[in-house]
Amino acid sequence: MNDSADIKTAATRLQTALRSLEESLGSMSTRVNSLEKAAKEAESFQQDRAQLATLLDESTAKEA
Repeated sequence: MNDSADIKTAATRLQTALRSLEESLGSMSTRVNSLEKAAKEAESFQQDRAQLATLLDESTAKEA
């Protein structure tokens, strides 16, 4: 092979590798966004639970 063919082959391989990387990053980004959303929901549930526990404690204290 000559230098020109070697460069074209290398460029094609690089383009293929970059497309593969972009696809992987896209999938990873989607997964990260999903996990971040789930984490925010879990935090919200935890805050709601803490607030309800406080209200229950206050209500129990008033009855006593």
